[in-house]
Amino acid sequence: MNDETSLDGLEVVVGTDPLTGWRWVRTLRIDDRIFCASIIDHRGPGGATAAYPVVFAPEATARCQSSDHDAPAPGCKCGFWSVPDRSMLDAAVGPRRAGWALARVELAGTVIEAERGMRASRQRILRVAFADRCEDPGCIERSDGLAPDGHGFLRAACAAHGATVGFADAAGDLRTEVGTAPLAAGDRAGPRPDLGDGIGAAFTLVLGAALFVAFPAGRVLSEQHAAGAVVGFAAAGLAAAVTALYLRARSSMADGRRRRNLRIWSLAMAVVTLGVTLAAGVVSGRLSAEGGPGAPAPPPAATAATAGSG
Repeated sequence: MNDETSLDGLEVVVGTDPLTGWRWVRTLRIDDRIFCASIIDHRGPGGATAAYPVVFAPEATARCQSSDHDAPAPGCKCGFWSVPDRSMLDAAVGPRRAGWALARVELAGTVIEAERGMRASRQRILRVAFADRCEDPGCIERSDGLAPDGHGFLRAACAAHGATVGFADAAGDLRTEVGTAPLAAGDRAGPRPDLGDGIGAAFTLVLGAALFVAFPAGRVLSEQHAAGAVVGFAAAGLAAAVTALYLRARSSMADGRRRRNLRIWSLAMAVVTLGVTLAAGVVSGRLSAEGGPGAPAPPPAATAATAGSG
């Protein structure tokens, strides 16, 4: 049973019934063991010490890193932070960075309603999901496991990019369920480029430029090679439609900002498809009005009457 009270204007839940939440975590290998760690580094009391990640066990009790009060406390950022709904993560902390894993957590003890989520005194990790694609820049292969960086932090990777730690090994050390999910990838410089995004941008720019050039040239094409113009417009429209469907399908597997980008490109390709189809219709209509290609030429105008016979 949980009791709700108010403390300095914040909702506080104290009880034994657990709440569930979502958060990002980093994973760190220390002496051949894997631990979860905070996504930000902390400093000790007074901020005099070097910044360090907070490492915690699968089941842990929060401890304030800057003071000796109980965590969580009003006016302080201590406690295990999470959001009650997965969709709130991007708005709360920004786009995911490369190496972050998605954790489903159970909160207990004292839980304070924070500005962008919840902070709790106790946390149990229910599941950790790593990216289902290799996080090496430029690689789109499926992740086979985890690869450590120079500081011991782990990221999803394929075998060709250093996946030396299996997901089963990580599950054993973390003592929780470990899997993969289509997480949006990024880093401090922004999202990692994705092949699907590049294809969408390239097709949109190329077909948009072709459409821009095609309209002024439509009159000339319709007069000289109208049938070829219709075929060309139809092919461009088909390519745009296929690209729009492809990007829409990829967006259903993406997450966060990458999903929005792919859907914007998909909408742009749909607009290009409509424009190219209209252009093909205009040229086809002109072709029909003029009798189609290969129509017999009209007879020449009558010449002046010849002189009558004498």
